[in-house]
Amino acid sequence: MPRYLHADANLYSHILTLRAIAAFLGICLVGSLYGWQYAAKVQRISIPPDLRYGSQISLNSIHPWEVYNFAGYIWQQLNRCPHNCFEDYPKNLERLTEFLTPEFKAWLRHDGENRAPELLNRTRFLLPLENLNFRDTVTLEDSGKWTVKLDVELKENIGGVIVKDARIRYHLKVIFKAIDPEFNPWGLLLDTMPIMPERIVDIES
Repeated sequence: MPRYLHADANLYSHILTLRAIAAFLGICLVGSLYGWQYAAKVQRISIPPDLRYGSQISLNSIHPWEVYNFAGYIWQQLNRCPHNCFEDYPKNLERLTEFLTPEFKAWLRHDGENRAPELLNRTRFLLPLENLNFRDTVTLEDSGKWTVKLDVELKENIGGVIVKDARIRYHLKVIFKAIDPEFNPWGLLLDTMPIMPERIVDIES
């Protein structure tokens, strides 16, 4: 009889051990699923455009190409006025507010208000100049802070008549900030214009 009681006790102990292992594995599974779901939301991969010679890619790192692409796209959209800059420019500022720091947005609004008569009935387009190497146009100033040298062709018309056709170099500061990716998937913001725009005389300069 004691032998059967001992065997029963061993069986009960084994069942408890298996239950404990199953519970532990269940906790690990839940933790893994939670970690996987969280990681999918916060991890980012920045892939450079030229992979002919390979590239070392790290999670949560920002490649200079991404900074250049962001600055060029947002600045081009901000200055895109297909109908009337007097109306289009303020609308662009509001539409792109999530990609601008509050200080830079205030400066741009103030600058636009000062030049309001000049913007009336004027259309504007920015076209990026070709054959530019983003590696030569993005400078890392500090962790999460860059300066972008953006060369574009600026075209402005009034009533179908060209009033400005010039090659301009913009210097734009870009910063990284942990913000809601729902509104800004880049996590990048145009911050300031450390150097005022300058006319390009020689494209190679």
